[in-house]
Amino acid sequence: QNEYFPLKMPNTTSTNQLTTINLEDYNYHLPLAQIAQEAFHPRDHCKLMILKDQEILHRKFYNIIDYLEPNDILVLNETKVQHAKLTGKKETGAKIVVTLTKKITTLQYEARIKGNKLKENIKLLFKNNEAIITKKEDDVFFLQFQKELQESDLEIVTPPYIKKKVLEKDYQTVFAHTPGSLAAPTAGLHFTEELLKKIEEKGIKIAKLRLDISFETFLPVKDPSNHKTGKEYFTLDKLNTDIINTNPNNIIAVGTTV
Repeated sequence: QNEYFPLKMPNTTSTNQLTTINLEDYNYHLPLAQIAQEAFHPRDHCKLMILKDQEILHRKFYNIIDYLEPNDILVLNETKVQHAKLTGKKETGAKIVVTLTKKITTLQYEARIKGNKLKENIKLLFKNNEAIITKKEDDVFFLQFQKELQESDLEIVTPPYIKKKVLEKDYQTVFAHTPGSLAAPTAGLHFTEELLKKIEEKGIKIAKLRLDISFETFLPVKDPSNHKTGKEYFTLDKLNTDIINTNPNNIIAVGTTV
């Protein structure tokens, strides 16, 4: 226990097999200075905490190979963070930040928008384009753009707790393949091509799947008993399914999305 991460059991009450969770019991003090704003270089030299035999060990990430054995299978999420963020303003001059969450047609999108007093028929102005809010359903906005968006108009989506501008190469895994995600599978960010090669040379197989992380990953949990997480696209092909099913010693999932 320490001042930043006090350990205690949450207060829960169970009635007729229903459990009520007190959300405030999960609060803890996290100093802003401890939230990384920049990538660590080299990426596999960051810290790694190992929990083993009731002991806490502090290592470097490249030491992960020491905890993997031949005939283990390492499973990676090869999704790639897409360019889907637009910064602009309302006609009043108020700043807005738009995250495009779904393309409907070449000119129509579903989106989430950070800004105040947004409703239907408001015009949004961007550097090379403009859009009208045609509909709003809960926190989802439907936008009609004046002209087709180009990739150069869009920025990579980054988490709201990262305040600095992030280089794209730092916010993609080295095995990122197909754009579609609105967040990086962060547990995989610490692997390098050299480390993955050493892992394979040790006799550990690597399998890959794709799960596109949705905008819901950024939404706060307000009611734990009724939290909606939304839908996420995923694919796992036969080649990688067969690798996973080859009777391995252990299957190591790299991150919760795997």
